[in-house]
Amino acid sequence: MAGSLSTAVRKAVMDGFRTHLAGLPDFNAAESEVLVEYAYSFGVQAAQRVYTGRSRADTPPAALRAGRNHRNETGTFEVNIVVQLPAASPEEADERVDAIGTELEEWLADRKSDQLGIGLTSLYVESWIGDYFGIDGGAGAIRTYTVRRHARLT
Repeated sequence: MAGSLSTAVRKAVMDGFRTHLAGLPDFNAAESEVLVEYAYSFGVQAAQRVYTGRSRADTPPAALRAGRNHRNETGTFEVNIVVQLPAASPEEADERVDAIGTELEEWLADRKSDQLGIGLTSLYVESWIGDYFGIDGGAGAIRTYTVRRHARLT
């Protein structure tokens, strides 16, 4: 496969995670619905959302050799979880982000090599960073995960 898997990986992860959350009542009822999308949609109002962020990759040059050179791609991308809860404390917003984040971590951990069908040899959470913020009459929280992926491209 030529090119990068960056877009395909992010799309597959968001599609799969959206389907996973849709089967869980704690994340799909009207008052607790989580919007899962490839990119942040500014025109859509959602109190809880998950979307991908920055992506980067290394594709080291293959050594000279007789025959075809194989390329490996190692990259990361961000998954952002944002929660805004009216009449809530920062702790409550953090707890909701934690609940959604735990589902994301578990879902990623359960993916087998290339289970998403796009040529990955591994996919896992590398790290995360969180923060909280005030909103009118409530609180919000954000957690940004760094997800690492590996693939053999050619």
